[in-house]
Amino acid sequence: MKKTNKTTKVSFKNFTDELRGYLHAFQPALVALAKSDAKFKVERKALLDKRDAILAQREQDIKNGISVDDAIRENSIIDLETKIKKLENAHKEEVKPLNEDIKKCYAFIPEGLYDAYKIKIIENNETSFLEKFDEFLLNIGIECGSKAVRAWSRKLSTNIGAACTSTATIAKAEQKGEEYRLTRAMSKTMFNKLFMSTFIDLFIK
Repeated sequence: MKKTNKTTKVSFKNFTDELRGYLHAFQPALVALAKSDAKFKVERKALLDKRDAILAQREQDIKNGISVDDAIRENSIIDLETKIKKLENAHKEEVKPLNEDIKKCYAFIPEGLYDAYKIKIIENNETSFLEKFDEFLLNIGIECGSKAVRAWSRKLSTNIGAACTSTATIAKAEQKGEEYRLTRAMSKTMFNKLFMSTFIDLFIK
């Protein structure tokens, strides 16, 4: 794609309805996924609690002198195990299309953007991040001049920063006499989710 020479120009001519549709589907998919996961966890916990109660009763019966075979027969968890498995399979099928919608957006994130983010956080150098952010914009059909890319990137960066180094990592480094930072780059999975979420919050209406 030919890049504009005007540093402040932003072109949306290649930002098609199809591309826009992928980005607009991201937030509803995240919301639906969160609701589905929450509902699943509550329902699964209820079944697991019932199963644990039956297993506890089984152990108590054995302690009280009932044979193992009788205790297992009288405190069967087969039905509950079947319900748990059925619930897990149903949840897996329910979230499959939601995860696909999310992955379609992650596919726009260019290879190397996460590494550029780490350089930006650790070395305080945004050069590579700006280049990769520009590549991301081109992937979704938005062509920006260099000043526009820098402005969009800085607006985005206010919501994408460093994470705190865990106390376990600090303690381990101290024990080994190694150097460490109090801040670190977030994981790639978290970065991708936060990057895409922030971009959509700020720029996709």
